Amino acid sequence: MPEKYRGRTFYQHNPQVTLMRTTVEENRAIGRWIGERLNQMTGPVRFFLPEGGVSMLDAPGQPFWDPEADAALFGELERMVLQSSQRRLIRSRHNINDPEFTELLVQTFRSFHTTRRHRRSGE
Repeated sequence: MPEKYRGRTFYQHNPQVTLMRTTVEENRAIGRWIGERLNQMTGPVRFFLPEGGVSMLDAPGQPFWDPEADAALFGELERMVLQSSQRRLIRSRHNINDPEFTELLVQTFRSFHTTRRHRRSGE
């Protein structure tokens, strides 16, 4: 590894791929980048924040578990995103890979589909 990455958290996925955990500062920058793009969206937008981790490796007891780095990402998103009835951030206590997180996404998607279908049919 290059010297500038000394002290970082790594995970060897396989002999060809090694992953590196993002830092608090990197996560803030990522949050700003995503937030700027979310603010450009005019249709209904829901962006989910998985407080239980953003990957399988970012879960309690796993190599990339770093609540401070995740909090930096989520906090920056909340600071940046201009929330409205059309654009919302939704916090979930689950990991992005948990079935409960998936169910929340599906329920939210279905609510948009149902609402739009009812508007088209005049109900």
